[in-house]
Amino acid sequence: MKSTGVLRRNAGCLQLLTKGILLLVFLFIFRYEIRLLWSLMVAAPKLLLDKPVTGLPPADELFLQIMFIAFNIAGALLFALLIVYLIGGAVLPERSAAEQWDAMQLFTRFLRGSRAPLIRVREGQIVKDLYSRQKVGSGAAIVDLNSAIVLERQTSAPSNFSVPALPASTAKSRRARPLVRVGRPGLTFIRRSERLRGVVSLRKQACTNPGVLGYTSDGIEVKTNVVAVFTLGQPATTIKVAYLGKPTFRNLCVLNLDPQTQKILSISDELDDVDKHEIHGFALEYLAYRQSNAPIEPLEKGQDYPPYPIDEGRIFAAVYSRARHVDESKVDDWSSLPALVATEIFRNMISQVPYDSLYLPDDPAGFPLQTEFKPAFARKVRYQGVISYQFVHRLDGQLPEEGQRLDNRQFRLAPAQDLHASKVLRDRGIKVLHAGFSELMPTDPKIRMQRLDNWRARWQREAELIKADLDLEAVRIKNHARAEKQREMINALSQIINTSAYPEEALTLRIFQALEDIALEPSTRQLLPIDTIQVLNSLRLWLLPDDQQVQPALLEGSLSSTVEGTPQQEEAHGQVEND
Repeated sequence: MKSTGVLRRNAGCLQLLTKGILLLVFLFIFRYEIRLLWSLMVAAPKLLLDKPVTGLPPADELFLQIMFIAFNIAGALLFALLIVYLIGGAVLPERSAAEQWDAMQLFTRFLRGSRAPLIRVREGQIVKDLYSRQKVGSGAAIVDLNSAIVLERQTSAPSNFSVPALPASTAKSRRARPLVRVGRPGLTFIRRSERLRGVVSLRKQACTNPGVLGYTSDGIEVKTNVVAVFTLGQPATTIKVAYLGKPTFRNLCVLNLDPQTQKILSISDELDDVDKHEIHGFALEYLAYRQSNAPIEPLEKGQDYPPYPIDEGRIFAAVYSRARHVDESKVDDWSSLPALVATEIFRNMISQVPYDSLYLPDDPAGFPLQTEFKPAFARKVRYQGVISYQFVHRLDGQLPEEGQRLDNRQFRLAPAQDLHASKVLRDRGIKVLHAGFSELMPTDPKIRMQRLDNWRARWQREAELIKADLDLEAVRIKNHARAEKQREMINALSQIINTSAYPEEALTLRIFQALEDIALEPSTRQLLPIDTIQVLNSLRLWLLPDDQQVQPALLEGSLSSTVEGTPQQEEAHGQVEND
C-alpha cells in the first residue's frame, strides 16, 4: 500500500515503471530477432577483416529476418503515433487538425517525461498553473469564455540589434508567427519559445479607490470613495456629434438620442478641445466630398454575456500597461487604472466649485451635486476611454433641434470613426461604462455640524410657518363656529320673546333655561370663554338662590336637564306648558 502511494504521488516513477514493463515485453516477443541482430553485430568486425564467420544463417534468410525486424519496428512506431494522436485529440478540446497535431506533440512530450506548462484560466485569473508562467516551453492553456491570455515569443536578439533583410519565404514565415498573440477562449497551445505575458477578463469590472481626499475651491477638505466600471470585452460607445452653429470645433456638440425612436432628446457640450479638434478635422473633410449616408450606429453594441468580441490591439495595450509604484515595490496591472484616473478627475473638478454650491442650503428644491456635478464627472471619465463618434449634418443646412428624428431624409450620416486622441485609458483599450463617488464627507466635524445646523434651522423655520398657518386657520374656524352659535342663540331668544305671553318671571326663567341649554352643549362649551360661563353661574345664583345644592354650577359640567328643578322652576315650566 505504501509503494502504491509513492507511485501515485510520483508520476515520473510510474512512467519509468511502465516503460520498463513495455521494454521487457518487447525483448521477450522479439528475442530471436534480437539475438540474430546481436550475432550480426558481433560478426561485423570479422566480415570487415575477411575472417570466417560462424553461427549466422544464410544470406537470404538473414535479409528476410532484418526486413521483418525493420517492418515490425516501423509498424509499432506508426501504431504508437496513431494511438497518441487519437488520445491527444480526445484528452484536450482541440478544434482543428493543426490543434490535434499540437495535442499529439504535447502528449508525446508528456510520455517522454518532459514537463510542460498546463494552465487553466477562469474569470481573468489563473486557477491552475502546474508550472511557472515565466517558464518557456510548449504547453497548453484552457481559457473560459470570460477571459483571454497574451503569449509572448522569446527572442535572443538584443534590443539594439538590427535585423538584416530576410528572403521573402523567411519573412513570410516570420510574419506567420508574431512576437505577441492573443489566446482566445477555449484551448490555446503554448509553443516552445513562448511564455504567458498576461491574463485579462473580458467581463464588466468595477474598481474602487476608497478614502479619496479632495479640497473644494473654498478650502474645505472632503472624503469619499471613487468607483469606476469598465471593460475590455465591449465595442466602443458611438456618440452622435453635430455643429450647433458655424462649422468650428468649439460648436461641436453631442446629440443624445432615444434608442427606440431615434429622436434627439437633448444637445450638450460634453467633449474636450482635444477630441473636438480631431472630430472637426474629419467633419470638414466629410462635408467637402459627397458621400453616401451610413446607417445609424447604436449607442452601445456590446453585450453583458459571452461570447465577447476580441480586440487584440486593446488587449495588448491593456496587458503591457503595467505601472510600478514609486514608493511601493509592487506593480499595478491595467485594472487599477480607471479608478486612479477617476480619482484625479474628481480632485480637479471638486477644486473648482465651492462646497455650498453643491448642496444649496438656501434652496431645498435644488441639489446640484446629484443633478449636475455627478453626471458631468461620469461623462468626463467615460470620455477618457475608448469612444467612437458619428458625425451628423442636416441636409438643409439648419441646426439640429430637440425633438427631431434622426433619419437619412433630413440628415447626412458619416461612417462611425474611432477617437484616437491620446488619453490614459483610451491608449490602453479600456472602455469606461460608468464612474461615480459616494457621499462627500467633510473631514472637519465643525463643517458637518454647521451643515446640520443650517438644515435644522431651515426645517424649524418651515415648521413654524406651517404651524402659524394652521393656528390662523384654527382661529378662523373657531370664530366662524362661534358666529354660527351666536346666530342660533339670537334666533332661539328671539323666538321665545316674540312668540310667548309669559309673565316676566316665567319669561326670564325660560330665557335663562335656553341660554343654559345652549351653553352646556359640548360643541358650544368649547367656544365659550370662561367669563361667559361665570356670568351664567352668577345669573343662576341671582335667579335661583335655593337651587345650588340640587343643581351644580356650569363650571362643574352638569346639565340642567338631568337634575330635578326647584318648585319655582317647576311652576314656571308648568305654566309655560299650559299656555
